[in-house]
Amino acid sequence: MPEAARPNQRWSLDFVSDTFGASRRFRILAVIDDCCRENLCLVADTSISGARVARELDALDDARRKLPLWRHDYNNVRPHSSLGNQTPAQARRTLEQFEGSAPGALAQPESADHENQTRRLSS
Repeated sequence: MPEAARPNQRWSLDFVSDTFGASRRFRILAVIDDCCRENLCLVADTSISGARVARELDALDDARRKLPLWRHDYNNVRPHSSLGNQTPAQARRTLEQFEGSAPGALAQPESADHENQTRRLSS
């Protein structure tokens, strides 16, 4: 099998099982990105069926599409009262303007494509 060359190209599933002190078994489903070895999901339960695995993978895939849109909205669209009713991106620009630079202090600017997708997500 060829190696995964980029994130989300291939995921691996791993089931781990153990017992609680009173011999009650539990299982953990771990979903790992094969390229960067990032743990994408942990699901713990006393029983994990094939249908449950499919639901978790569908939910994970859906979440990975929606999270960047939510992150853009949170950082570039929604004002925060704790930041003087500015967005985090505006607050970062303000800090950089008055203090020179604030590397890594706040969110990096995102592409305009996220803005268009955010509108579709909220529709």
